[in-house]
Amino acid sequence: MTKTTTTLVLVVVSLLLVLTLVGATSSSTIHGNKHTLLVREECKDRAHVNCPLIAKDGDCGGHTREGENYGSTICPVSCGQCNDIQNDEISTDQICYPFGKQVIQVSFANSEPDDEDWVGIYESGADPYDLGSPVSWYWLCGDKRRKCRIGVGSITFPWLPPGSYKAIMARNRDAKGPYSTYGPYSSYAESGSFEVVRGDMCTSRRRTAVVAATTGEEDIVTKALTQTSISNSIRGDANNNLRGRRD
Repeated sequence: MTKTTTTLVLVVVSLLLVLTLVGATSSSTIHGNKHTLLVREECKDRAHVNCPLIAKDGDCGGHTREGENYGSTICPVSCGQCNDIQNDEISTDQICYPFGKQVIQVSFANSEPDDEDWVGIYESGADPYDLGSPVSWYWLCGDKRRKCRIGVGSITFPWLPPGSYKAIMARNRDAKGPYSTYGPYSSYAESGSFEVVRGDMCTSRRRTAVVAATTGEEDIVTKALTQTSISNSIRGDANNNLRGRRD
């Protein structure tokens, strides 16, 4: 009787573990970071519209010929409609991506958006106060030619070589000289680290995370990607050493 009971318990435990492993492959609670930024509406000024001038002239309450309001629709950033953003945050949708198949989505909240702000991908160990040339980068609107002012948004990076990375937000300033196109830069917001790996290593990491969770042992893979940022009080100082990126 005892032997039969023990066998049934083992079977039930095994089935539960298998079901958990299957769910881990698609579950975002283990390998993803479903930050609130993803469900918030993007807040950005419309491209090719001189929104700073509209705000300066006090025309935020006006409307276009089509009836669109400048303050709420055309120029929400310049007209102060995005002031609910209090912290500079940046994150990725996963912490592990399979090489060659990844689409890396980077989401951000920018408390003081500027046309010169950009998002870059760096190796995870890069010095936030002395960043060189990024592995990849885009202006906040996801373009390398068109600059834009955006408070909340997301950018998709289509491809990265295998490695360990982090996403950062930084700002340019006008500069001349041999270093004007590749730094040094300083970040004012950084994501946690994420990986791009070959083969099915992401699946293996998720399974390891599930096993660690069932045994009660903490594993770093089970932790959601966290957002880290330099506080607004030193935001200006963090960008004092920037040299401008050229289009």
